[in-house]
Amino acid sequence: MEEEPMSAKNVKKNNRKIIGLTGNIASGKSTALKIISKLGYDTIDSDDIVKTLWKDRFFVTALSNAFNLDLFQAEQKNLFVKQVFDDENTRKKLEAIIHPFVFEAIEKYLTTHDEHIIIDMPLLFEVGYETKCDAVILVTIDEAIQLERLSKRGLNYEDALKRIKAQLPQQEKMAKTKYHVEGTLNKKLFKKQIKHMLEDIITDDKI
Repeated sequence: MEEEPMSAKNVKKNNRKIIGLTGNIASGKSTALKIISKLGYDTIDSDDIVKTLWKDRFFVTALSNAFNLDLFQAEQKNLFVKQVFDDENTRKKLEAIIHPFVFEAIEKYLTTHDEHIIIDMPLLFEVGYETKCDAVILVTIDEAIQLERLSKRGLNYEDALKRIKAQLPQQEKMAKTKYHVEGTLNKKLFKKQIKHMLEDIITDDKI
């Protein structure tokens, strides 16, 4: 009888692999997540969790009170987002409020799903979430290309650089995982490398 091919959807929880996906801003991480999803893997996008939080009136009210602002007003929210990248203390305070909500949502999902799962988290290493993963795939990018991509998103050089510097240096992240994929590869090669990395992680009994 022919052996059934490996599937991302038929693995029990006790041998499931939890795989982190991360990369600094404008690295191509979102594209990687789309590829992984199309390959049939279960995925969690932490950015989507945060977006959902911002639609929750209770959460926005609590955040407004914490920072003495009215974050329901678009103008104040935009100024607040800018301040997050201008001031490290504001950023850390915001992260300390948001991250527990994100972690709780992820844990809730994990308890109700059995398959291998890839968790997309921009600040994965910054918050130490790699300790909860069996392995991490890092999408890498040169800073010059980061700046170019961010300028196309409407950010000036100064604001783009602030957002880059708000994250751990890429070299530090590369030292924390052996799974790196360059975010400027052509789509076919990018997909091929990601696919092989996932298969290597899932079939490695030592992980």
